[in-house]
Parts: sequence; C-alpha cells; structure tokens
Amino acid sequence: VGCRQRSAEPWPRRPPRRGGCDSRRRRRCSTSLRRRPFRQRGRPGAMSMALARAKVDAESRQAEERKAVEKRRNLVVLCARFFQDLGYIGVVQQIQSEVNVSLDKVDAADNIDLQTILTEYEDFYEMRFGKKPKIVRKVAGDSEDKKNLGRQVSLPRIPSESPSRSYSGA
Repeated sequence: VGCRQRSAEPWPRRPPRRGGCDSRRRRRCSTSLRRRPFRQRGRPGAMSMALARAKVDAESRQAEERKAVEKRRNLVVLCARFFQDLGYIGVVQQIQSEVNVSLDKVDAADNIDLQTILTEYEDFYEMRFGKKPKIVRKVAGDSEDKKNLGRQVSLPRIPSESPSRSYSGA
C-alpha cells in the first residue's frame, strides 16, 4: 500500500504532507493528484494576509473618522450649551436646525462646560510654558482680504456692556 490514508496502520509515523498524502510515490496516490484551490497555490496565505491587512486599515480609518465626527458633534453641543447659558436662544435654535443636533436629545455633561475647559487649558498652558496662552488675536487693517483668512462664517456679536443681559426673542 503506497498511501497511508488508505493503509490500516494504527498511527502515522509522521504527520501527513500538505497535499494530504504521506506517500513518496505521488503518482499512484489519488489524493495527491487533486488540484489545490487557487488561493493555496504559490505562497500559502499571501492573498488572505493582504486582504486582512487592507480590512484592518479600512476599519482603522473608519474608526478615526467616527472619532473626528464625534469630536465635532461634542464641540457643537458644548458651544450650543454655552450660548444657551448666555441667553442667545436664537443662536442655539439656528445651530440646532443647521447641525441637526438638539439639546433636548444630547447635552453637555453636568461637570463640563466651555468656560471650565478654557480655564483648565489656560492653567495647563501657564504651568507648562510659564505664560498665559494667546487665545484670540487682533486682526491688522480693515481690508476684506485680511478679515476673511479662511473663515466663511461670521460669529454673533457679543455685547460689551453687560454680560448678564439675556436675549429672550425668537
């Protein structure tokens, strides 16, 4: 008997070869004459490794995109809550209609607001670099080109008389 798969030996002396046949005379064994599928020819697993790597890369990119979208949504919610706390109800309604995020469904956490985040950042920056961070800057000149340096949206005007004044219209 040339093939161990057909023999009646109690155990094989060495593990069967890749083709499923342990015989040295492969011409006579019918299991060694079967063709292997395409993905097993050549380097074993080469195609599956490339596909697995591409799949992992795509999933990684999608996870990063989801994180970026979530971060932007969180910023919009924080800003909307900040404007609502200041009394700019019209601005909040405009944000909710344009972004399709409602403060009734999603709101900032109890211990988080924009002012706290800014204060903590200023404290960290001062501790790290020994000076206060420069959050806003003055724009030099009145030319229209310098005012719109890549900013498409104008911000609402904040009154400078009294910060406790509330807007109840809209």
